[in-house]
Amino acid sequence: MSENEREREPSSAAAPGERRLPPASEKQLKFIRVLAEKLSLSEDELAALAREVGGEEGLDGLTVRTASELIDELKIQGRERGVDLDAQDRASDKQVGFIKSLKRRALLTTEEFEALLLERGGVRTPEELGKRDASAVIDALKELERQAKAKGGGRGTVTPPRAGGAPPPTDDDRYDDDVPF
Repeated sequence: MSENEREREPSSAAAPGERRLPPASEKQLKFIRVLAEKLSLSEDELAALAREVGGEEGLDGLTVRTASELIDELKIQGRERGVDLDAQDRASDKQVGFIKSLKRRALLTTEEFEALLLERGGVRTPEELGKRDASAVIDALKELERQAKAKGGGRGTVTPPRAGGAPPPTDDDRYDDDVPF
């Protein structure tokens, strides 16, 4: 057992014949700290909540079970306070700049670009995107740029992908109406 694990080992010894639960994982502890930060809890408030939920002083004595219970309690508090704990961080300035550059290179009109942003991120401007949604928009724009290059460019030749990820229709698809001639 590493020294770090020994430091986080639960303080209460297991009774004879009873299994001792492993200490909280680093991932659990990191998530607890992120949730506490989003809830604007001080270190003292978090320690008091850990004591209330897990019976331990601070986070160091939490087991995987008590850490899970603390996470559940923090999520409940978030819902009660109206705090969106799943909110994404805003897209970086670098992502926003890259999205705008890709829009130009993909030869999208303003309307096409807004439709893509609404579909992929539920927003109208790239500045409103979250980091994950910005990544999805970047991937879609890269594909549209590739299509624009393959077709030789020209405004109006590129159509944003359809909902569900279906590719835009090709010229052949537009004229395929099952007519036998």
